[in-house]
Amino acid sequence: GGDTVTASYTDETAVAVKGGSRLLTSKLQATYFDAKVIPIAFDFTRAGTGQVQQGRKELLRVDPGERITFEIVDYDMDQTDARDKVPVSIWLNGQKWRDLEALETGEYSGTFRVEVDTAEASKEGKLVIKKGDAVICRYTDRQNTFPGNTVDREGEVYANEPTEGRLRIVETRLIQPPEDSDASARAEYLTNTGELLLENHQAKVNYFVPLTVEIIDPDAAKDSLSKVKVLLNAGSTNAVEITCVLSTQFGDFSDL
Repeated sequence: GGDTVTASYTDETAVAVKGGSRLLTSKLQATYFDAKVIPIAFDFTRAGTGQVQQGRKELLRVDPGERITFEIVDYDMDQTDARDKVPVSIWLNGQKWRDLEALETGEYSGTFRVEVDTAEASKEGKLVIKKGDAVICRYTDRQNTFPGNTVDREGEVYANEPTEGRLRIVETRLIQPPEDSDASARAEYLTNTGELLLENHQAKVNYFVPLTVEIIDPDAAKDSLSKVKVLLNAGSTNAVEITCVLSTQFGDFSDL
């Protein structure tokens, strides 16, 4: 780390100097990469042409019998012209299950993947999980900029367990600017106090602010593309089904 790579090119006929030659240079500072361990899964969609396309998504929770793929991104470990391997360890609830090797996805990608098959009952080569378990992939990052010494990087997935879902309409208000100001009115979304809402609770919303519905149901959030459907009913003949996507916009992470 710390080396500087300089690339130079002579443009023999450059408009900027009225047809004369000009030397172009660009520099790149060599440094170490802070590795990441990300649990992922794949989504398959069919395009209008009938072709199946594969999409990548981050994995949060699994059910027994599903496969977990851990992706390790560490460009420092792309060291040969072949597909390299890096050692990882898989842990279940704080206890090491086994040591594995993650294989590079391409000759020069610097991205490595390892698969862990889960099961509900004991099967050879499969990790037995039950509701509420935590599966961790641990990778030792030996070259990095932060903290600058050998450190373990981890990615974690939970075994899904039933949770009590909660729903609320996010209360909003529109804050008007001072009379002598040219600023626009500002929408404000009121945070959740955490208190249980009564069945007859009525949320106060501003007509000019988009209506936002929040669902808190961890067992429905299995990956970064998870969605839930909600029926909004404004009257006996005025109902619409909407789709809520996974979002951290209104989450409270003060205790993390």
